[in-house]
Amino acid sequence: MAAGLPALLLLLLTGLAAVQAVTAKGQCLDAAREAALAAARGQDGAEVAVRAAPPGARISITIQDDRVEAAVTASVRALGTRLPAVRVAASAVAAIEPGGAEPVAARLPDPAPSGAPHRTDADAAQLTGTGRQGAAR
Repeated sequence: MAAGLPALLLLLLTGLAAVQAVTAKGQCLDAAREAALAAARGQDGAEVAVRAAPPGARISITIQDDRVEAAVTASVRALGTRLPAVRVAASAVAAIEPGGAEPVAARLPDPAPSGAPHRTDADAAQLTGTGRQGAAR
């Protein structure tokens, strides 16, 4: 009985950590989907994604040809800071809507060379929502 209690506690803590990671994965997926759809409509995808992303998430929006890809990555520290972090990520793709506004990343200053994808990054932890020009993939 004395040896079973610590094992049961370890199992419980592992389960709680798994639930926390799955929840963050769902938040990343929601944020990526919202960012891709917003950017495809010509809105600021990073600003929209910040509201749905977990704290400290990194949001990346890439516009290439007729599609928008949004990726959200977050680190999840289960049960305190002494344990290693688990990285969760999700991505979503949306077609640029015809007749809509020009996608946001194409309106940023200093665009990428012709034919290269445009990319914006925003840190959800900073809650800027404005994005910044990043290196092309």
